[in-house]
Amino acid sequence: MGARTLFLVLLAAPAYAQTAELQRTVSGSVQTGIAETFQLTLGGTFGAGPAWQNRVTLGVNNVFVKGDAVQVYGFTTTDTRVPKPDWHTGISYKRRLLRVNKTSDVTGTIGYQHWEFGSVFCGTNDHLIAANVTFQSRVRKIPVTVSTDSWRLVSSPYRLGTIVYPQAWTTHVLWRHETTRLVLKPTVSTTYSWHFWDRSGHRVFRYGAGLALEGQHYTLESSVRRQVALLNGIPENTFYSFTVARLF
Repeated sequence: MGARTLFLVLLAAPAYAQTAELQRTVSGSVQTGIAETFQLTLGGTFGAGPAWQNRVTLGVNNVFVKGDAVQVYGFTTTDTRVPKPDWHTGISYKRRLLRVNKTSDVTGTIGYQHWEFGSVFCGTNDHLIAANVTFQSRVRKIPVTVSTDSWRLVSSPYRLGTIVYPQAWTTHVLWRHETTRLVLKPTVSTTYSWHFWDRSGHRVFRYGAGLALEGQHYTLESSVRRQVALLNGIPENTFYSFTVARLF
């Protein structure tokens, strides 16, 4: 689904019946961690690594209808050997599009992003429309999520184009105690590009897993991911990361 189509769907989707005034809440997270290097969805890697990566997210919930959200975020990644950060920021609006049953629903997100990647090519200064459709359900009591992101360049020093990034994952609770649990998260994903930065075609296939210790306010997660190149010139590698997040 294209960004323009999703935007129209989000505007046209019927509002939920409200029995009382919306109770707006604020949520967010602060995350920091180490990754093997800075790696893009297209498959390329930049910097010798490891990369120190930080992300801050702030959201307001129940803005227009019950269950929707407006979020802003900022992300930086800095190669530890070359202390010059690459970064991107964005704002998005998210709401439910369809409720299939008590355990299955579809949500949509539309937003704007700005990418400043000094280590990519001769440097990027890009403005993009970002969209996402996510389906969540359960298969024999196992939660399953299928999500598709798309990014459409609207301004860039390089050729304009679109990336589509489908991924799917599930979660398995290995251990639980009161408000703390240990979760295994197997994941698969792939990337397809239409002329984005003059890159086209089915780029990479990735598979991996994360192991997360989730508490009421903190999450510690380590993950490993294997990238398989589907076109010549794209590196194949095993990517690792470790992150700590404070939730509020």
